[in-house]
Amino acid sequence: HVTVNFESDTEIVDGLVGRERTEEMYYYQGPIMMVTGNDVKVLARFNTGRGPQADNMINGVAALQAEYRKGWVILFSPHPESSGQFGHTLLQRAVHVVANRPDRESF
Repeated sequence: HVTVNFESDTEIVDGLVGRERTEEMYYYQGPIMMVTGNDVKVLARFNTGRGPQADNMINGVAALQAEYRKGWVILFSPHPESSGQFGHTLLQRAVHVVANRPDRESF
């Protein structure tokens, strides 16, 4: 497990996380992501690290939303599908957000 801090002002997280905005999620040595473009919004950052990259993970990007070709993607480094009801709801909201996002609209 790792602890992840979510930004509460995003569509997929709004109303889902409490005031603390932190959740424990499963992590299996997934990618360490970096933001390099203008059309990228960080959705969550790691509060703790795990494994060989533990030191590089703290404050690193745990989830992001970005423009890709004519649509949008949401990427997760930890595994929401293995993180209980919170993770399942998070995935459902992520799919809803990218499926209903008009082309080229800023977020």
